[in-house]
Amino acid sequence: MLQTAIIFKDYEDGFKGLSLLSKAEMDYTENILSVDIHKDIMKEMLDLKKRYTVIDTSVVFDLTYKNSIKMFKILSNINSFGDNIPKRKHYDLVELNDLFGVNYKNISEICRSVLEKSKRELDEKSHISFIYQIKKDLINGRIRNVGGIIDL
Repeated sequence: MLQTAIIFKDYEDGFKGLSLLSKAEMDYTENILSVDIHKDIMKEMLDLKKRYTVIDTSVVFDLTYKNSIKMFKILSNINSFGDNIPKRKHYDLVELNDLFGVNYKNISEICRSVLEKSKRELDEKSHISFIYQIKKDLINGRIRNVGGIIDL
């Protein structure tokens, strides 16, 4: 670990490289390991839980539909929200198309072709699933489907 370095990119000032541990000492008489960690490294380590999502890979390997895998990743991210934050995400048509790498013209097609199939497979093979609603809005005097709401 003393030889491991982390590079922080800063495009204005170049980059900064820091050794993961600047010093490590082992006291074999009391079995105590003492380490010195740079404050920037420690800050990044403490932020890991907030910035990254844990995904159960055993579930991912059981899924066969590619959009179920993408949905499982989205649901795992939603599941990592704090306790006082609703486990819900709102998406518009463009965002849903981007998330799943598709180019459907309306929300109904995404629901039928992507969300329903993903939900069916996740209900069978996963410990987490979702419900979805079509988000509607009044556009030019007519009610239109403009997005989707996914609840864990």
